[in-house]
Amino acid sequence: MNSKGFTLIEMIVVLLVISFIMITITSIAIFFTRQVNLSRERTNMWSQLEYTVSDMRTRCVSAVTTITPLSPCGSITINGTSGSNFTFNGEADIYSITPDNITDNVNYTYSIQNDGALILQTTGGVTDVLIDGKYNPELIFEHHCEVVGGVTIPDEPHFIRVNLTLENVSFGLNASREDAIRFWFLDVVQ
Repeated sequence: MNSKGFTLIEMIVVLLVISFIMITITSIAIFFTRQVNLSRERTNMWSQLEYTVSDMRTRCVSAVTTITPLSPCGSITINGTSGSNFTFNGEADIYSITPDNITDNVNYTYSIQNDGALILQTTGGVTDVLIDGKYNPELIFEHHCEVVGGVTIPDEPHFIRVNLTLENVSFGLNASREDAIRFWFLDVVQ
């Protein structure tokens, strides 16, 4: 008698092959999903970093006075634990610089909000979130000095270095950028 059914061993082999194929497809899908999410987070972090540094360079060039003093060879660190900020007075319209007319100026303040986000506040109460709190931003304004032959030589008084560091713990990402900013209309070091 010819039987056309499956034996128990054939059914177990087929189930094992199907299970292996499904586990492989699921693993590949999870891997690619993680890679896409990691790439998206990295792109978002770097774009916020670049936007912030570009915005700072544009605003700081129109500064006419600093409210937060920066000592020679000193630095100001702005992070979630320091409670510090950096405030300067500059043009409200950063594309129309009028250094002789201070009536069109506002105060700009870089600080960290309670949720950890790096923000820029203006005198009128406008708040611009520059970097999300999930990136744990740290911003350092530094008047750099070098020691040459036992003599301390500082950078120019209207020239400071800005170091911006971001860290996303959940994705294991780090990013940092150091840039130089020139305050054209004042000596930022006091």
